Amino acid sequence: MATPEYTLGVWDYVILVGLLLFSAAIGVFHALRGGKQKDSKEYFLGNRKMGAFPVSMSIIVSVMSAVTYIGTPAEVYRHGPMYWLMSVNKIVGAGLVTTCFLPVFYNLEITSVYEYIDMRFNKFVRYGVILADCSYTFIYMGIVMYTPALALSTVTGITLTGSILAIGLVCTFYTAIGGIKAVIWTDVLQALVMFSGLLIISIAVCIDIGGASEVWRRAEAGNRTDLLDFNIDPTLRYSFWTVMLGGTVSIVSSVGVKQSFVQRESVSLGQLIPLLIVDLFHTVPGLPGLLIAGAFSASLSSVSSLVNALAAITGQDIVKTIWKDIPEARYTLVVKLLSAFYGLSAIGVAFIASKLGDIIQAVLSFGGIFSAPILGVFTLGLLCPRANSKGAFVGLLLGVAVGITLKVGSGYFPPSHAGPPLSVSECDVTTTTNPLLAYSWTSTSNVTSAHNDVTNTVIPQTEPFPATKIFSVSFLHYNTIDWLVTVLVGLMVSYLTGATDPATIDPKLLSPVVLNVFSCCWPSKGGTKLKDTTIDAVKEERNTDMIIEEEHIKRV
Repeated sequence: MATPEYTLGVWDYVILVGLLLFSAAIGVFHALRGGKQKDSKEYFLGNRKMGAFPVSMSIIVSVMSAVTYIGTPAEVYRHGPMYWLMSVNKIVGAGLVTTCFLPVFYNLEITSVYEYIDMRFNKFVRYGVILADCSYTFIYMGIVMYTPALALSTVTGITLTGSILAIGLVCTFYTAIGGIKAVIWTDVLQALVMFSGLLIISIAVCIDIGGASEVWRRAEAGNRTDLLDFNIDPTLRYSFWTVMLGGTVSIVSSVGVKQSFVQRESVSLGQLIPLLIVDLFHTVPGLPGLLIAGAFSASLSSVSSLVNALAAITGQDIVKTIWKDIPEARYTLVVKLLSAFYGLSAIGVAFIASKLGDIIQAVLSFGGIFSAPILGVFTLGLLCPRANSKGAFVGLLLGVAVGITLKVGSGYFPPSHAGPPLSVSECDVTTTTNPLLAYSWTSTSNVTSAHNDVTNTVIPQTEPFPATKIFSVSFLHYNTIDWLVTVLVGLMVSYLTGATDPATIDPKLLSPVVLNVFSCCWPSKGGTKLKDTTIDAVKEERNTDMIIEEEHIKRV
């Protein structure tokens, strides 16, 4: 049977192409305007003259990626509403970050969180953390670039390859030539498109179903109103304990120590939102294009911010460390080339993302592999005065290794718990206005002719060896397990190799929580500085680099 296809109208394409061209034009504008992005301060910081409104809008849309726009609704539909607790642990995570992490970074006056690792441990640990963070960022960029490309290829005749290339090349182009100003102002444009799309979809769906009360009735009939589940079974995909433990570690690792800022199932679940858009709005010229453009906008904003952040990290933490007297003009050219390299690399990762399974599970599970061990290193530095550099580095390595092992093992021993039942009894797929939607349901699910119910195919499995049950835990627990492994191994190795004397640590490098509890361990004037990676040494090195840059600019 040939796959029926829905073709977007002329106005739909006008809106989609217009969004991409306008985003590229913003990059060209800022590349030719003002200082023309000739120095790193303008390229990365916009000369510190960006207004509060565009910056705040940029931060918001960078967090709300295409994963949020497309992946979250599909995740809630397939696995139930317990995902709402991720909003609660954002509050918990924010409290932990503002109490234990931010005061230290603020008082140290550092521009990169990795400078703290250098001050507390050494450059070896610093580069290990940078490598782990960049690895996860590459994977995340590929996923958020793949997500809207999937949406477009689902509802049009455009191939997945063409969609990924269109998004990736445009994003790489305006980010590489326009710097942070282009990133921020394209984010403002994309925010307007994205929020308009979310609002239109929410209102239209509510009206189409028959109001909020009917929405709740159908959710209740489909067993999707259980908002709390206190079952302690760690293999449950979502429960109160799973989300609050693993989710909180995920949130803290994302917003607290990250320089920038998801069962093996068919990828068709990620197509629910684009298919909904087509079915509801295909008769309104231009509207499907606007709503699909919302997913494009969410992807462009996230990828551009991450590309810019990766270029800044590589430039500040690696290039300038190796090449201290690099001329400013040459350094700016290098970071522009790095931006282009990272953007093009993300395109390659996007082609691999289709093999990762559910969007939300891919993002959060890979976050557990890399971000949780990074959080563990910062935990050792901020909250564990006796931790040393050897312990931090070995803990990081084992934390990442355990995370990779869990991810690979979960493919062989997946959790056996099924989500809420899937049913299309409320909608007749044989009479839907969109042939692609009907085809998608009948080709990806088992629809019975008698009741029109979608049933999950369960493959009988033999009872696994008890030790393998660790691989069947919820992917959210990857965060908790990897963080604990990093911290515990780090402490053990530190004690075996000579734990750090707390009195030798500058108190500014420790969390206020530790200082308040163990205030007797530090002299009132601060600790003794024993090595080159102390606060003063790192600050002096950074100030020297700034003086060299300013002198070179004056000569130019």
